[in-house]
Amino acid sequence: MNCFQNPELGIYSSDANECTLTDIEVAADVNQELVFPNPITDKLTLLSDSKTVEVYNLQGLLEHSQVHNGIPIDLYNLVPGIYFLKTDYGVHKIIKQ
Repeated sequence: MNCFQNPELGIYSSDANECTLTDIEVAADVNQELVFPNPITDKLTLLSDSKTVEVYNLQGLLEHSQVHNGIPIDLYNLVPGIYFLKTDYGVHKIIKQ
């Protein structure tokens, strides 16, 4: 996988499966997705052509589901912790502060 260069974000590590950028996870897929900020406080931005978004807690319970329409995803009601954001193209670990 080739990581893209962005002078504002800066790549600090990469491996065969993903590029990890400051506060942004880039999916290792043809349809790359940007998920930021991470950790989040209230709203999460997903840059993707994914049509659905689901957020699961560590127990695998669905906490949030919506049709993705390009606007930031409001997750203010989640308690602080670790969650998994599932899109049409993959799963991202997110942290709610």
